[in-house]
This record gives sequence, structure tokens and C-alpha cells, in this order.
Amino acid sequence: MKSILAYTILLTLLVATGIGYSMWIDRVSINVYVDPGKQDTSIVDQRACQICEEENEHQCCSRSHSDNNHGNSSYTVITDINITSDGSRIYIYNIECCNTTHQGCSGGGCCNSIDSIGNNKLNCRDCNHHDYSEGNETILWIGFVLRNNGDIPMRVHEVQVVIYGSYGDYDKTYYFYGGNYVTVPESIWDNINCTQLPYSGYSTNKIIDPNRKAVIWLKLSLENCTTIYKITVTPIIKAWNTP
Repeated sequence: MKSILAYTILLTLLVATGIGYSMWIDRVSINVYVDPGKQDTSIVDQRACQICEEENEHQCCSRSHSDNNHGNSSYTVITDINITSDGSRIYIYNIECCNTTHQGCSGGGCCNSIDSIGNNKLNCRDCNHHDYSEGNETILWIGFVLRNNGDIPMRVHEVQVVIYGSYGDYDKTYYFYGGNYVTVPESIWDNINCTQLPYSGYSTNKIIDPNRKAVIWLKLSLENCTTIYKITVTPIIKAWNTP
């Protein structure tokens, strides 16, 4: 009788212990926090210049001829440019589009005449003259230094451009240099000759290491540009391992 009572007590204790253990197990939860790392990039410096491609072939009096500066180009440094306070964007203001003024003839065109040796020549002296402008290609080179202030590698996914003004069409191409610079090399940033851009050595990698810098030179080619009063440039940055 005593053995049966002891067995019953032991069995009751085992059952109670099992129930209590299972209830404790049900209440166990695991909280896992994965730190994705600090993601922070900013534009810390900028440059910009404008090139006018002077390809001034035009028609005068139904005859085609070219100016003496055909194929030449010149550039000017753009000074009306700034970086937003958070370093995320560049603003450029008041771009003068490239154009050329030609002298042509109106009122029936030029008058043909024959010179002393029998050659046909143009004689506009008796015609009404007018000046007209012909738009050339306007090329802008916009450079900026990107710094990765975070602790994981970052990738330049895209460079967004918004142009405010009047123009026909535009193309954009950007060139990536470095990604591991502590100090930006003078050869691609200081004493720049815009007519020689892009410089060699650009990369398709487009990844900026933590606490390092990269240089991006953006080329904008605008056709039939008449008025540009503002351009915004915004690099789109993502973590190095995201699509």
C-alpha cells in the first residue's frame, strides 16, 4: 500500500514538472537585432564648366560655307553652383546656351553677278541683311567629390539630372574615379581642362569604401538649347550589395 502511494506521488510530481517545463518553453522568445551598418554619403566638393562646340556651318544665299572657327571649342568655368546643406544635391543656375550669330540675306536672297574672269560670285550689297542665331551643342561637365561617411561600402546606382529651361534633347554620361581615395588626386580634380575630359582611369566598379572618397565627372550634352535657368544633379546611392 505504501509503495502504491509513493508511486502515485512520484507520478504526480513528474506530470506537474513536465507541464511546468512545457509552459516555460512556450514563453521563451528570441529577439535578434541585425545592425545593417551606417549608411551616409555626401557631396563635399564640386566643379563645373561649359564647352561650346563651334560647328558653324550655315546656309547663306543657298550656298553652304563655314566660319573660320569651324570645329573649334572653348570652355568657361561655371561659378553659379552650390551644394545643398545636407550634401545630397548640386544646383547650377543661369546657363548661357551656346549659339552663333550669322549674317544672312533676306528679301529674295543674294544677287548673282559675274566677275572679270567669268566666275559666278555672290553680291549681297543690294539685298536686305539680317542677323540670325543658330544653336550649337552645349556641353556641360559637372564634377563632384562623394565621401562615404558610413561604415559599409556604398555604390553609386545612378546620377539623376533635372533641367529647367528650353532645349531640344540631352544626353548624359558619368565617369567614376576612385572609391578608395583618402585624398583626391590633383590629376583628376585640380587644374582641370574641360576640353580634355574625361580623363583616363575611370572605373565601372562605382563602389565607395567606408571613410573614403570618389570623384564623378558628369557630361551633359544639350541640343537646341535656348534658355537654361537651373539644373539639379542628385547621385543615387545604395548599399554595395543591394540591386
